[in-house]
Amino acid sequence: MLKTGNNCRANTWVATSISCVCIWFYSTLGFCSPLDADTTTFETEADLGTYMVTATRTVAPIESIGRSTEVITRAQIENSPATDLYEVLEYVSGVDIQRRNGGTQADVSIRGGSFEQTLILLNGISMSNPQTGHHNMDLPLQLHDIERIEIVKGPGAHIYGANAMAGVINIITRAPELPGIQLHLEGGDYAYYHAGGSGTFATYAWKHRLSAAQRYSSGFDSDEPTGFNIKSVNTHSKRDIGAATLEIGSGYIDKDFGASRFYFDAPEQKERTQTFTGYTLMDTYAGNWHLRPHISYQRHEDTYSYAAANLWYENESTTDKLIAQFSADTHTTCGISTMGINAEWEEIKSNSLGDHARRQHSLFFNQRIPLGERLVVGAGLSAVYYSAWGWEYWPGMDVSVALNDSWTWFASFGESFRIPTYTEMYYNTPMDIGNPALKPEEAQTWESGVRGGWSNITTSIALFWRESDNLIEWVRAESQQPWHVANIANATTTGVETEVEILHPCGDASMLKRIKATYTYLDTDMRSKDLKTKYTLNHLRHQLHLRTDLNWTSTLQQQIVYRYEKRLNNDSSAVVDTRLNWELSPTLTLGVAITNVFDKEYIDGGFTPAPGRWVKGGVTWRI
Repeated sequence: MLKTGNNCRANTWVATSISCVCIWFYSTLGFCSPLDADTTTFETEADLGTYMVTATRTVAPIESIGRSTEVITRAQIENSPATDLYEVLEYVSGVDIQRRNGGTQADVSIRGGSFEQTLILLNGISMSNPQTGHHNMDLPLQLHDIERIEIVKGPGAHIYGANAMAGVINIITRAPELPGIQLHLEGGDYAYYHAGGSGTFATYAWKHRLSAAQRYSSGFDSDEPTGFNIKSVNTHSKRDIGAATLEIGSGYIDKDFGASRFYFDAPEQKERTQTFTGYTLMDTYAGNWHLRPHISYQRHEDTYSYAAANLWYENESTTDKLIAQFSADTHTTCGISTMGINAEWEEIKSNSLGDHARRQHSLFFNQRIPLGERLVVGAGLSAVYYSAWGWEYWPGMDVSVALNDSWTWFASFGESFRIPTYTEMYYNTPMDIGNPALKPEEAQTWESGVRGGWSNITTSIALFWRESDNLIEWVRAESQQPWHVANIANATTTGVETEVEILHPCGDASMLKRIKATYTYLDTDMRSKDLKTKYTLNHLRHQLHLRTDLNWTSTLQQQIVYRYEKRLNNDSSAVVDTRLNWELSPTLTLGVAITNVFDKEYIDGGFTPAPGRWVKGGVTWRI
């Protein structure tokens, strides 16, 4: 956002905004011509491991995107040791997952940002919880519902608006296609079981997919409340109406769990959250324009109980969120123009936070121009209005240059922001004091890197720098004082991220199918007036992942993952996970997953110890 008191920042904003305007004039006012209809159709059957939507809001090949991105496909999910969404994301370089109680709740952050600074999308719809970012991952689905996951590392405010400050994660669910039934049953340590199923069927012109599941555990610590009981239902219906496609979806998840040491260092905590989301969207064409209107509604209910001074307290909060959005893109001889308008309304009713409401509406424009065969330039700008803070403007740019047929250089710049949650503004207890006068926090991010490979090897390296202002943080001067929230910190975060992947390193006939190594280094210089902070300096400094895929036979596959993580506060962990899949037939698969194979003790997030070795075994039956 433009600030008259910061000349460097203002000059950067002006330069980027002028570039966006120039690109828009160049691409729309007579210099470019619409492409014929037969060349503007999307590659819906494209390999979704090499294409993505989230970075540009339209289908684009990853090599042409001037950002660090990652796509996790359905096949990769099925072959990983992960048994839930949190574990899938835990294996992504630069993504920090601080799980609690083995997966009942997780805070997701990217490249040293806070969990509040990561925008979570479900089929392109914002799932950011206005009460607190601790609930952003209360998604009404199971792992078998996910088709792919798209991750954009770095700011996305010029396309998505608020809270896309450190990155964007878009979970895309499986569409109803061929009729069939899939059943899944899994059991394991700590009285764990996971039973679920899904079915795809057709009624008249509609195709439907319905899934339901329950996950239960008595808890990995018998002396403290660490158990959980999670139930979910998800529906997805789809039909073609002429050239248009109409989709209707909904989901519900009920999570009842022990919250031992979740929010402060004491076991007497428990929580229950219930989330409902529903959406309707259309995908259609008008001439050479691709149009995508959608409307969604979310309701989240949270009941949190805790004990203090031998007395139990209960906080009850209900949030409602309504989103209406219309976006469009067109292909011309000058590239792809994407634009849209968005309106959101949200409110909370709470016995601990009070009753509040706010609204926002925004516009965005993004243009991608290929300049020759090797250079692609993109620029975008969003204008966001919040009822509490007025209008703010956020630019972004990126460039990718194909150095040759195998290597690409990319760079990007973006400004981004995050609005305070209701908890940060209005939560008041003897231990925590909110601040209703908070302002949005802001950041300016630069990134540059190369990606490419040769033969059976692919690799990438990226350097990034983020300057954050008005950071919202829980702070205090002394340990005996309560935490209070303030726009107190300015911080500079720098980092490097690299990965190397080798396919069939010992030849096609070898059982060793793949080796992948990723490493991320982060450092933050925070200026907080010598106050102690709660979250900002809790991110990772070192993150190393080593992954090996083995094909013991044509039907027996194993994946082994080593994770080393060390935080700025010097907490560290070294953990090995593995999964073995045995395909007995095209319709029947047995699987065994072991997390924390060597039973290491470490703190996963806040004050919460991670579970020890956890063995789970199950069967999947497809009809």
